[in-house]
Amino acid sequence: MPAPPTPASGPWKVSIGPALMVSPKYPGSRAFQVLPLPSLDISYDNRIFSQGLDVLGINLLKGPAYHSRTAISFDFQSRNESDDPRLHGLGNVHYGPKLKVFADYSVSLLTGSVAAYQDIAGTWQGLLVSRDLGGEHAAYFEVAGLGWARCDVGECRL
Repeated sequence: MPAPPTPASGPWKVSIGPALMVSPKYPGSRAFQVLPLPSLDISYDNRIFSQGLDVLGINLLKGPAYHSRTAISFDFQSRNESDDPRLHGLGNVHYGPKLKVFADYSVSLLTGSVAAYQDIAGTWQGLLVSRDLGGEHAAYFEVAGLGWARCDVGECRL
């Protein structure tokens, strides 16, 4: 009896499905928002990708324990002065695209990562750099995280 045919392996890998993003209405808020989104995991030749909020990205360097990438990422973090009385006078911050450069390195079960996000649409969010150290399942185990932001006077409202 002949073996069943195996699917053709090509440079494209595509996985699409539904997703929900649950996040605070604005940073520091006790109220949450739920956004329906597509769950995308698309890659071409392990070089070009679209995953999650990273709309279009490129793998720059890749090894057994490290990755270095850049992407255009969409950020849903926003707020209006009218959201809370404590925000009056701080100005509105709108969501929009960001240029993201990020890298990670794994040793055993730990992964260290660093990412820089630059506002590219004039949404008053400036530059944000973050680094994290977490476990294999970072959603359940994070050791440490740190963020840094840079804004010129009158240029951003975090």
